[in-house]
Amino acid sequence: MVLFNVSRVQTTPFDGQKPGTSGLRKKVKVFVQPHYLHNFVQATFYALTEENVRGATLVVSGDGRYFSKEAIQIITKMSAANGVRRVWIGQNGLLSTPAVSAVIRERVGADGSKATGAFILTASHNPGGPNEASTAIYDALHGVAGAYAKRIFVDELGAQESSLLNCTPKEDFGGGHPDPNLTYAKELVARLGLGKSEPQDEPPEFGAAADGDADRNMILGKRFFVTPSDSVAIIAANAVEAIPYFSAGLKGVARSMPTSAALDVVAKHLNLKFFEVPTGWKFFGNLMDAGLCSICGEESFGTGSDHIREKDGIWAVLAWLSILAYKNKDTLGDKLVTVEDIVRQHWATYGRHYYTRYDYENVDAGAAKELMGYLVKLQSSLSEVNQIVKGVRSDVSNVVNADEFEYKDPVDGSISSHQGIRYLFEDGSRLIFRLSGTGSEGATIRLYIEQYEKDPSKIGRLSNEALAPLAYFPSFFWSGCELTSLVSSERGRFAPAEQTSCVVANSFYFGSPDSTVGAGEMVAIVFDFMSHIYMYSFSRVTLHCCFSNSVQLVETLALPANLAAPIIIIKAHFRRVLRRVLQKVWERMAIKFIVCKEDPLLVLIDATRLRDGGWLLSMVRWWLQRNLQFVRRRTT
Repeated sequence: MVLFNVSRVQTTPFDGQKPGTSGLRKKVKVFVQPHYLHNFVQATFYALTEENVRGATLVVSGDGRYFSKEAIQIITKMSAANGVRRVWIGQNGLLSTPAVSAVIRERVGADGSKATGAFILTASHNPGGPNEASTAIYDALHGVAGAYAKRIFVDELGAQESSLLNCTPKEDFGGGHPDPNLTYAKELVARLGLGKSEPQDEPPEFGAAADGDADRNMILGKRFFVTPSDSVAIIAANAVEAIPYFSAGLKGVARSMPTSAALDVVAKHLNLKFFEVPTGWKFFGNLMDAGLCSICGEESFGTGSDHIREKDGIWAVLAWLSILAYKNKDTLGDKLVTVEDIVRQHWATYGRHYYTRYDYENVDAGAAKELMGYLVKLQSSLSEVNQIVKGVRSDVSNVVNADEFEYKDPVDGSISSHQGIRYLFEDGSRLIFRLSGTGSEGATIRLYIEQYEKDPSKIGRLSNEALAPLAYFPSFFWSGCELTSLVSSERGRFAPAEQTSCVVANSFYFGSPDSTVGAGEMVAIVFDFMSHIYMYSFSRVTLHCCFSNSVQLVETLALPANLAAPIIIIKAHFRRVLRRVLQKVWERMAIKFIVCKEDPLLVLIDATRLRDGGWLLSMVRWWLQRNLQFVRRRTT
């Protein structure tokens, strides 16, 4: 005979413990409250009466979901304390609901006993886990991360196998491009509600992707994209409280120079050592080896810590899951703290760094170097730069500093020069120009535009709106440099790296120009400095256009009211580019360029020789398909 002590514990009632038709179904976080399960079990025994409980046989098992093992122990001990004679438990606490029913109805013990009833630990088809309402998807893009995904996310963390996407490593990555961004992780992006069309099912709360070798990562929430720059800043801001590895504190933090300054603000707020390094993980490695840095990241989807001295995509995902778990530890109701909630709260605390990157690929290496030299030379006269800035956009802060970034490694004393050209604004905004890949195959010019906003009333704007004022100025900065050979490459393209097509304003979308133009309708096609292409319809002298001076342009030239031919307006420094690329077209059309004195960067092209607007739009479509991705804006 086994002897044990029985103790009585005073508790208080909980609201909402009345079982429904399928039992008592509550979130795990409700069940794990002190004495919550105890109260329900004891209330059940009271309802059955002592006469029916004492000496009875009960079945206690379930589907193995989170908290089942602890619950089985609690129920078994309370059963013994209330006089239950036997408790039958499935192996490892596992029994299907039909199996429990069969045991109750059919099983006879060696002593002839039969089960009186059961506690079944399940919520049927509903998800499980400490945050069972928070579904997630992990996309390995058929890279090596898939080899670890099941063990980590399913076996260790209890996720469903259905939460794994493209987790079978393949030699050709399944025919896809294993780059975790909004362009190539198409299936994940669509499932999270960030695609062009609304998903059939409700999007999960969390999504993540890895690249081919699992060192890069992308973090998504439901209909929400977390930029890599924000991601590393948020991990750093929450690390000590949410990630046990960092409970003793952070040694320091670091980011690559082109990455947004979101991490800088966190470091200043938390009084952490901060390092700004050139692009390249070796610079982070030196800092971590020397014990100077705990967390670091780069804008190209790389995040890491000193646990292995390398960027680690799976680690970054686990860091985010830890932050989500910490933020939801006291959440007992239906509303979970989401990825979007965490990011927006971070913005409210530290301000928001609106950010985008443009890549100009395979451009002439000589011209690219010439441009960078010109941008350095321009830095010698910031007063002149600020005159240009204020003359165009009075709402943009002054440039207070400009330099060519140079880094002296605090560990080994090595110096890395010519690491990018920076224009730093008074309000914390930045324009960065960086040259990479110089060689016989051409070069890539990367342009980074960052707008810092700490006004809480302005942190919820769309990125394209917030960045619009700063986006005017790269063309002014490089307009004095010959760009013909710089941007006329057939493979040159426009590629925003951190600005998503799904978060742009409703008036912008990717697509092709209409194939026809209404009779008597005038169309303006505007090529701006980024190689965006906007198409506008306007009647007579009223032009709907993003350039304020364009209206003045049309009025100044006194266009005849009966003119019904298409007109093209382009930036002046693009005229040679277009003439070179579309040489035969221009010769056939005998186009003349007319420069407007009021706005020397705008040119009106006399296209009255065109027979119809449809032919013009076909020509523009050819230009688009041959040279760039584009955004079109339709006005009404």
